[in-house]
This record gives sequence, C-alpha cells and structure tokens, in this order.
Amino acid sequence: MKRVNTKRSHFERLVQDETPLSFSMSAPLIERDQQQYREMLDGFELWLPTVLNKGSDELTLAPAITAGIEALRDTVAEAHTDVFMQFYGEPGKFTIVGGTRLVGGQKINAGIKEVLMQFSDDINNEVGAIEFDYETYEDVVFHRMVARDADDAAKVFGDEIGVYLGVGRRNAWIAVGGSDALDKTKELIDILKEPKDNTRGRVKRAPMQLVVNAKQWLGLDEDGEGVQFDAFEDGGDRMTIDLRPTESGMRIRAEVAEGYLRLIGMAAGQRFDRRQERRGGRNGGGRGNRNGGEDGSRD
Repeated sequence: MKRVNTKRSHFERLVQDETPLSFSMSAPLIERDQQQYREMLDGFELWLPTVLNKGSDELTLAPAITAGIEALRDTVAEAHTDVFMQFYGEPGKFTIVGGTRLVGGQKINAGIKEVLMQFSDDINNEVGAIEFDYETYEDVVFHRMVARDADDAAKVFGDEIGVYLGVGRRNAWIAVGGSDALDKTKELIDILKEPKDNTRGRVKRAPMQLVVNAKQWLGLDEDGEGVQFDAFEDGGDRMTIDLRPTESGMRIRAEVAEGYLRLIGMAAGQRFDRRQERRGGRNGGGRGNRNGGEDGSRD
C-alpha cells in the first residue's frame, strides 16, 4: 500500500507520550471529505435560521454568523486536518486540552459568539452560566462556561469545572477542567511560540496517533489497586496506536506493553476461577438435594 504524503502537525511539540491519554492527527483532507464538509456547512447555514428565528419568517443570519461560516469553508478548502487532544493531571484532577488549526479565526470567533449569545438563556438555564470574552491571551479570546450539577464530572475533573473555548487567528482551543485548565492552555500557547529549531532531532510522528498510559486511569476505579494495578505494575502500561492514510484506505499499527497481556491473562484466570466456584457450588447442592438430606443419607 502506497503511503499518502503528510506534513508535520502544528501541535507536534505539545504531544507528550507520558500523559494519561494523547491524540494527534495531521492528515490531508481528500476531495471526497471536503465535499462532505461543504455540504454539512451548507445544511447548517440553512437550518440555523429556523432555530434562531423561531416563530418568524425571517430566514437570514446575522452578518457575523455568515462570515464565520464562510471562514469555516476556507478552513475546509485548506485541505488539511490538524488537531490534537491531551489529558493532563490525575484522576479527580484531570484537565483536557485540545486544539485545531483554522483559517479566519477572528471571524469564526465572532460567529460562535453571536450564536451562543442568542442561545444564552437556554444554556444558562439547562447547562451553566456563560461568560463571554472571559480572558484574552496573546491573540486568543476565551469564553468560559461553568457547569452546574456536575457531580459525576467532578470525580474526573475535580471541583469548579469550567469549559473554556478560545479562538485565535489560526488556532482554536478547548479546555475542560478545574481552575487550572485555562493556565494549562496558556502554557501550551507559550510552547508554540518558542522557536521551531528547538524541536530538531525529534522523531516524526504518525499522521494519526493515540497513546494511552493505563495505570494513570486506575484511580477512577474503586478497585484500581487490584488485578489491573498488579498487571501494569510489572509489565508496563502504554498502548500506542498509529494510523497512516494510504491511497486505498488506512494502515493501522498497534503497540502494547506487556502489562496488557498480563491483564488479559489475569482476567481470564479470574473468570475461570469464578466458573469453577459456581460449578462446584451447583454440584455440591445438587447431590444433597437428590439424596434427600444435607449429608447425602437416606431415611
């Protein structure tokens, strides 16, 4: 299978294999996919006014929204998908930060803000409070939403969970987490400002890559100190999945540490032991019932 030429991700310097989970993708957007995205944007542009202008025959959009959609079309026309997402921290204090490249970020930001402002009452009532233009860092304008009734999410991210959406001239960012989520995003923005010469000698990553370090997730499970922990303690816990586009499809390569094989073996052993215990219980009970007494004697 012949490989398709790709280029390095703008976010490559941010990807760290040691984090709980990281995902990166830098791949060409083929014409078929571009056409699908253009059709989606066309449909979105027709659907949105019917939602924003309920009870009205007005089917036009605010100029800011129209300009934002046009900038998204320009992003699609660039024919390159470049995104990354990464977890930081530990269970109960996780932070997620993601980023993507785009064209005409200021226009997209104005369009997003216009849409969210028109839905702000519903969002405030159902999800949480939105703070527009919460903070500006470099050329990135951040909006923040503070979620309410997020007890389940607090087990993962901690208290004071916020969702931060930031859009700059060429990058868009999203961060989810506690009070330090925005600070982490700023830290990543600063790294991208550093001279690219600092990254010489790095191995080029696969166009699409997922890396998971399983042991860092065990704190989410009350039983994390049992079989799972034992398996990864001695055998390593990293799983890497590489995907490379080819002319005929996709080439996938997976690399797993020995700990995953140990986990499979230990889980299979536990399952076998439980089956044996259940089978032994049924056999023991059956003999007693057939013989008419607990000790197997007859009257």
